[in-house]
Amino acid sequence: MYIYFKKLYIVFFTKKAIMQKIISTTILVLTTILTLSAQTWVNVGVPVSGSINSLASFAGNLYVGGNFNRLNGTESDFTAIYDGTAVTAHVQAGITGTSGINSLYVASVLGSPLLFALGDLKTGTSATSPAYCTTWATGTGWGNAAFRTPSKATCMAAGTILVGANTADVQFVGLGANTGGLAYVARYNGAAWAAAGSGFNAKVNCLEIYGGTVYAGGDFTASGTTVMNHLAKWDATTSKWVAVAGGCNGNVRTLKSYNGALYIGGDFALANGVANTRLIAKYDGTSFSPVGGGVTAGASVRVIQAMNGSVYVGGDFTKVGTVSAKNIAAIATNAPYWTSYGSGVTSPVNTLIYHAGNRYLGQGVTGTAANYLKMWSTTVATQNEEPHTEPLTVFPNPASNEITVKTSESMKTIHIYSLSGSLLSTETNIDSNMHTLSIENLPQGAYLVYIVTKNGKTGVQKVVKW
Repeated sequence: MYIYFKKLYIVFFTKKAIMQKIISTTILVLTTILTLSAQTWVNVGVPVSGSINSLASFAGNLYVGGNFNRLNGTESDFTAIYDGTAVTAHVQAGITGTSGINSLYVASVLGSPLLFALGDLKTGTSATSPAYCTTWATGTGWGNAAFRTPSKATCMAAGTILVGANTADVQFVGLGANTGGLAYVARYNGAAWAAAGSGFNAKVNCLEIYGGTVYAGGDFTASGTTVMNHLAKWDATTSKWVAVAGGCNGNVRTLKSYNGALYIGGDFALANGVANTRLIAKYDGTSFSPVGGGVTAGASVRVIQAMNGSVYVGGDFTKVGTVSAKNIAAIATNAPYWTSYGSGVTSPVNTLIYHAGNRYLGQGVTGTAANYLKMWSTTVATQNEEPHTEPLTVFPNPASNEITVKTSESMKTIHIYSLSGSLLSTETNIDSNMHTLSIENLPQGAYLVYIVTKNGKTGVQKVVKW
């Protein structure tokens, strides 16, 4: 009998020690999760009256380009400038255009960096005044007729532009129309933009240099009589566009070269017929592969950007792989291969950039709705932020097969994290203050249940599976 109770005593205090360790570890991770929950996208400066289409870091400032003509109610001609303190309007006499700036691009001209604006903007009325593709001069604004194009410019890919010397193998501009003998794309010949092979039969949305070769993505399906499904590359030897395998079965909106691969995003369902490449794919110069199962709920990927050592994706979507993400996500290195970025943002993301140690995004809106430049904030949550936290109950706890989560407010999502902070599962569209979910497939151990209510409050509770 003494031996039996001794065994019970040992088991009890062994489990007690384990639980104490779990609780202490959980407190540390709860602090981490609460900190993460406080990280969010915050508005920077004052609102603009339209879409932000592009962001560029130039001469120490962050330049904002889009189709807006108002900044907080005052005139702003498609451009705003953020100096780290305030967002200010750029007003320039003589600027006209209906859709403003599509893209901002920094390229080297004669060895010096220049900021290019590409879009539907003119700085004069004559046939030779700067138009559609022009550069920035501090203190003056937009205006350089040397790079004028005959129609609206959409994008650019360039190395060092040597004016007067034909080094145009990596100097291209995408166009929104077939005008002046330039079929939706042009190549700089040292003095002006000239035809690039047979061009394309529809708009070029993006250009990127990958492995020393220029790649084009867009709405096009052919170059001359050669079929090219929305993706092509420039052959510098033959001065022609060539197909990239089977291309994509829908429009390509963005291309990004990073870490030995070309990332492709757009409106397509498949890239070169490869499974799980919906809206996003990766190309290694030989073959296509999926990126974490693709975008599983959404309409398009609009931008892919490398920021501070990671690849980020923006667009119009709500789920990437198995992870819920509202219009922005980061590509992870291991399962589930995606991470959401805070609670996301409400409007589709058009542009992303890493500038002066921070991440920024610009969104697309319709009509004249107010829109903001947004910055990722890492404000730490504290216990004093009571209005933003939601008490919750998890039962039974410990549990073996399933748990029920109960809150005072209706929940929107429930996440389960490991103690190391890895997201293991997510359930969305709950719309109830009580929800039961299975933990049968989880190994024995301790986990964190993290909820978000419909009103945006968050709560965290530990749960132990035996």
